[in-house]
Order: sequence, then C-alpha cells, then structure tokens
Amino acid sequence: MLRVFLMDGRQLASVPLEEVFDQAFAVRTLKRRLQSVCGVPRFRQRLLYGQDILEDCAGLSEPLDLHLILLPFCAVPLGEVEQIVTAARSGQVSELESLLQQPRHPDPELLDARGCRRSSALAVASSQGHVEIVSLLLEAGADKHRDFGTASLTAIGEASRHGHAGVVRLLLESGMETWQNRDGELHMALSLATMNGHVVTFCLLLDARANIHMRTQHTPEKGLLGEACTQGHYHIVRLLLAEGADKNEAFGTYGGTPLGAASVNGHSDVVRALTEARADCDRTCGLSPDSRSRDWTPLGAAIRLGSLRTTHILLKARADVNKPFGVYGETPLGTASVYGHAQLVRLLLEAGANKDDEFGFCANTPLGTASTSGDVEIVSILLQARADVDRKFGGRESPMLLGSHLGDGVWQMSECDRASGELNEQIKQRLVGWTPLGAAVRAGHSDVVTLLLQSRADQDQTFGMYGDTHNTPLGAAIAHGQKQCEHLLLQAGADKNRTLALYAPRHGFQNLELLRSGLQADFPFDPRAKGPLLHLVRSIWGCCLRECS
Repeated sequence: MLRVFLMDGRQLASVPLEEVFDQAFAVRTLKRRLQSVCGVPRFRQRLLYGQDILEDCAGLSEPLDLHLILLPFCAVPLGEVEQIVTAARSGQVSELESLLQQPRHPDPELLDARGCRRSSALAVASSQGHVEIVSLLLEAGADKHRDFGTASLTAIGEASRHGHAGVVRLLLESGMETWQNRDGELHMALSLATMNGHVVTFCLLLDARANIHMRTQHTPEKGLLGEACTQGHYHIVRLLLAEGADKNEAFGTYGGTPLGAASVNGHSDVVRALTEARADCDRTCGLSPDSRSRDWTPLGAAIRLGSLRTTHILLKARADVNKPFGVYGETPLGTASVYGHAQLVRLLLEAGANKDDEFGFCANTPLGTASTSGDVEIVSILLQARADVDRKFGGRESPMLLGSHLGDGVWQMSECDRASGELNEQIKQRLVGWTPLGAAVRAGHSDVVTLLLQSRADQDQTFGMYGDTHNTPLGAAIAHGQKQCEHLLLQAGADKNRTLALYAPRHGFQNLELLRSGLQADFPFDPRAKGPLLHLVRSIWGCCLRECS
C-alpha cells in the first residue's frame, strides 16, 4: 500500500501498490490519482520520499510512505509569458511539459493592442489540431470555456471551425457536466462546423445536444440550414433536416430560402434532399441583397445558372414551369432563352412550358429573344414546338433606357407596378412592336432568317418600337446593309413596292410616281435637300429595278 501524507502530517490518500506497480510512469500515474483528491494538477505536485523528490518517470515497486507538496504557480518574466502559447502552437509536447512543470499557469493573460484577450494556449492548440497538446493543457487546468477576441471564440469553436474532430471530442469529454449550461458556446461551435462543412465535428456537437434552432451572434445570417444549403454541404443538410430544421425558413433581409440558396449555387444534391423533404418548390425568395434578385423562384435561379440537373430535379418535384418570378416578371422558358440554354429550353417545353408567354419588363417572348440574339438552336427548338412565328414582342431594353425614349409624360410607373413587372396599356402598346423576323434581319442573323421564313413567317409584317412600327424586314435589311438577309427575303417574295411605299414618305417623297420616274431616269436628287437618308430610298428602288430587269 502506498500512503500519501501532507506536510502537516495528515494522511491524504492510500493507494494499492498493484494499481501503479507495473506502469512505466508510476509516479505520474499516482499524481493523477491524487489530483481527484486534492484538486491540484500533477504539474504542481511534488512527491517526496524522505528528502528526495520523485520524478514522474520513476517506478514504485514496494509499499512506501510519501509526502505531497503543493506548489503555487511561479512568477514569469514579461518577455517569457508567451512561451506556453508558442509551444502550444508549434506542437512541442516536451517543451510544454517542461514549462508546465515549473509550474506555469496554463492560461497566461495576453492582451492585444485593442485590449482584447488574445488566443489562449488551449485555443491555439485546438485550432492547430494538436490533440496531445490539448490533453496536456486540460490536465494542467486550462479553462476550456475561456473566450478571446472581439468574436468571443473559445477553444471548441476554434477546433470546430478547422474540423479537428479529435480535439472537439477531447474537449467535450473533459468534464461533460460543464457543458450543460453552455448552449451558446456549443451553438457557436455548431455554426462554425456548419459553415465549413465538417461533418464529423457536426455530429459530435449534435450528440452533445447542441441546439440547431438557437440564434446567437455566431449564428450565420442565413441560419444553419440556409448556410449549409448555400455552401452545398449535403450531409450536414440531411442531418439538419433529420433534426427538424425548418426547410422553408426565410433568412436575411432579402428573404432567402434554403431551396433558393441551393438552386442559385447549383448544389443539385442539396436541392434533391430539400425536395425529398417536401420543401416548397414555388416559394419566391431573394437570391442576394440586390433588389433585382428579389422574388425569384428556385426554378428560375437554377435556369439562370444553367443547371440542367437542378432544373430536372425541381421539375420532377412539380415546380410550376410557367410561374413568373423576379421584379420584372421573368419566366423559366424566357430566362432559358435569354441565357442561351438550349437543353433547358427543350426540357421546359417537354414539361409543358408555354412557348409564347410574354416575360420581362418589355414583354419579350422566347422566340423573339432567341431571334434577336441569333441563337439558331433555340430558334429551331421553339419553331419545332410551333411557337408563334409572327408574335410581336418588346425587346430587352432596360427601364432607364425605355424612360429616355418614352419621355416623362408617358413613362409613369409606380413602385407597385415596378415590383410586379406590370406595364400599363399605353406603355405596352409603344413597346411591343418587334417581330422575330424583323429582329433577326436587323441584326443580320441570316441562319435565323432562313428558319423563320421556312416556318412561313410573314416577310412583309411591319415592326418597330416607340411608335415607329412602319419598318419592313426588307427595308431593315437594305438600311443596315444585310445583303444576305435581303437576298433571302427577295427569294421568299418580299413585297418591294410595299417597302418603298412605307419608307419614301418618311424621307420627304410624297409623290411615289414622280419618285419612281426620277429614280429610273437617275434624277439628280440633292441629299442635303431631301435628307441624309435619300440613299435608303434609292437602294430600295434600285432593288426593285434589279428584280424587274
């Protein structure tokens, strides 16, 4: 039997010899046993046998009477205060053991220039994942709940942020009862594990009953589920849903949702997990604080990103394929056409999207958009779906540009109208004037012109905007020098006389018969007298003459 006495002669403990006999560090083991009795870490204990101090590595092979001395922490020169933190950061186990044996306090008070606590040795070791160092500091009595910095982080927060599951487990196991009233600290650690996608750490904290619903200064603005969805941490999303997280909870000042965040970032696995949990597929949300990103649907966000897989998942979950979204009333099919996502256009049409629905601030159409941009593949897909080849649309001008064209007297739109994307009839009549063929000709997209003419587009239908709707495809081709489009239109039987009749009066030629005779005789019109666009009229009539000869 080993008997341990205090220096005043009182017996502190008696330990059976066989409990420490066969251990290499018998004295260290005995000190650890005594810590539970005297409440002082082994680093401050000294065991004496007679006049000799027993080293921690010494063995104990026979019954002895020992005396225990309890030492206070030693004074440390100012220049050496940081030595413990330095040893902890670099993982120097033997150096740290030596410093603690002096004995030094494991939590030296260090302040930064702002007067805030600097990281403790335990927090530094935790952030680096040094399990053995953390174990030594905990054994020395380091305060695992001590916070530091303006964010009031603690050791478990640092370990969770960096995903050091071994350190987190060690901190949680070192006195479980001390965590019972530490909901805020556990939630902080859970938030950091969520943001950085550390699944094992997240599970350890859940097992320690960290509260997923709690809100603190460390909780992400998006909440735990919203943050996990934004970052694409699939396994954490599944765990949060299993724990009862609100799958439709709005977050942020702009009203984001978990499904919207996952969709706009292209995290299709997360989208699938949310739809399987029956998240609302049609709930509008904000994608960012930008006012133009308000009131989007998850489907709209996925289409803007061009994510075929996410779009397919949402459609399979019965997302509304025609629901408008955004402040200007975009549609899924319209957005796919604008961004040139041909595969998505095909997928949406197969899902029942309305091929002729107007969308956007200017009442655009999918075919009009594709024709304007010259997207042959999308035009072909829409024509195969029998989109209205002659339906007029309004273009892609911005509200500011439209205001400059329409003038203050006409351009009257309330904030309510602007938010809903509705146009009053007076404005709409002045905007909606383009035709797919006219837009394609003006831009010189001859391949698109060919497709539209093959689908029997009206080659003489007038088009234009802002009240000027007396342009013809042939006139536009000649005016803008689109020779190939001009040739295609003439081959298709475009009415030359109609074009001349529309264009000549606009440039001061009221008497068409006199104009015809003058042009045939090469009458020397003065461009300065008749306007700078006389060459346009000459070109149109010259085209007529060439065709007749």
